[in-house]
Parts: sequence; C-alpha cells; structure tokens
Amino acid sequence: MKTFKEMRDDIEISERIDFHKKSPAEIKGSEFDRKKEINGYKRIIKDIEKINKFHSKFQYNNRADGPSNIFKGLQQVERTCYDMMREIEQGKWDGKVDLED
Repeated sequence: MKTFKEMRDDIEISERIDFHKKSPAEIKGSEFDRKKEINGYKRIIKDIEKINKFHSKFQYNNRADGPSNIFKGLQQVERTCYDMMREIEQGKWDGKVDLED
C-alpha cells in the first residue's frame, strides 16, 4: 500500500467540495424561510468554532505559516456567515427560492 506522500507525488490533489444541486426549497418552489436559513448559518458558525478548537491541538496550529491558511479560511467562512445572516435579516433573500435567475 502506498503512503500518502507516494500518492501525493503520483497524482494532483484537488478539492473534494463540489457545487450543490438544487435545494429542496428550490425544487418545491418554496418561499424563503428566514428563520431556517439563519439557524443553518448559526450552526455553521458553531461547527467552524469546533474545527478551530480541534485544529488548536495540532502540533503546528494556526500560529505556523502554512496551517494559518486553514485559520484564515475558517475566518472567511465565519465572516461570510455573519454577512449572510445580516442580508437575510434585511430581506435581501426574501421571495420564492429560485437560482435560475
């Protein structure tokens, strides 16, 4: 069996996170649910905090140069969640859920 280093040298490593398909709300043609969406973003923020806490136990945590990119990414996700929550509260996303426009 190959080690991670041997596999890494053989192939190009790419992201495994992919774009989503249509959401259930979009398929049903539902109206946007502010409360449900805000609760979802709050959950993502809690998960980000858990990931950051887990990462703090690494030998090279976010104080090191390379791993600090993970921290910066987590900060960006957190910031985007708060921005989305603000936009939701302001009514920017109200109406029928439709990503085709």
